[in-house]
Amino acid sequence: MHPDTDQASNRYRFAIQSPADGVLQPLSQHPRAAIRQLAGFGFCLQATSHYLLSPCAGTASVHFLPHPCIRVRHNSGLQLRVDLPLAWLERLGLGLRWQLNDYAVAAGQLLLEVDPGYLSSKPVISVAVFPHPAVRPEPQHFGQTVLAKEPCFFIQMTGNNP
Repeated sequence: MHPDTDQASNRYRFAIQSPADGVLQPLSQHPRAAIRQLAGFGFCLQATSHYLLSPCAGTASVHFLPHPCIRVRHNSGLQLRVDLPLAWLERLGLGLRWQLNDYAVAAGQLLLEVDPGYLSSKPVISVAVFPHPAVRPEPQHFGQTVLAKEPCFFIQMTGNNP
């Protein structure tokens, strides 16, 4: 997160990092229709690495309904939902090594490792941002290759607790 220069209005710029290596695409190009219809801002990523990192700092929790996902809530109130590929769950958890020992996570912290063989299905991970008031998204260029921990989505926010 990088503070903005406009201190009078108490704005700051919040960076969402790539949770894995891969090719960045608009959320509207996700293969699952339910993800394409999400109301929030975000992106999807065709993953090329077998690990998943936290896209920001916050409190993380794992959910399996309606979709398998990890939710991260930043202390500003911003919420992120990282939807996992369904193919990663087809073998009832075999090949998945969860690294979420406690619920507080740092940006770029390892959340999940999967067997490299899962990459053959060309998995798509989505990151949807469910904002609180005064959010302006600034996505990077879609179609580019990004590396894990690389900022790929910026949000202009206002508030007292960045």
